[in-house]
Amino acid sequence: MTQLVRAGRPVLVAQIKDNGMEIIEVYRKFHELIRQLSYAEKVAVANGLYLSLATVQGWCYSRRGTSLDNRLKVLAWDKAGRPMTKRKQSGEISLFDI
Repeated sequence: MTQLVRAGRPVLVAQIKDNGMEIIEVYRKFHELIRQLSYAEKVAVANGLYLSLATVQGWCYSRRGTSLDNRLKVLAWDKAGRPMTKRKQSGEISLFDI
């Protein structure tokens, strides 16, 4: 059998392991977690990620997708013990401000 040898510089090929199962595991854990959250926790996640509550609720029923980054943030938040803080309303609105 003959082997074709190309002229010029050798081609570099990265040896990357396929970790497809790890990503599938992240998706599975995320959906299990998001379905277990209470309403208040879903509101906190929505506010923490600057998303609407409807988006977070859509994740529960797999109607809406999200980025892997958001999935990892929510899983890290759960792993940290689901910390939450109360945010005070900023400022007062008067009739003259409108």
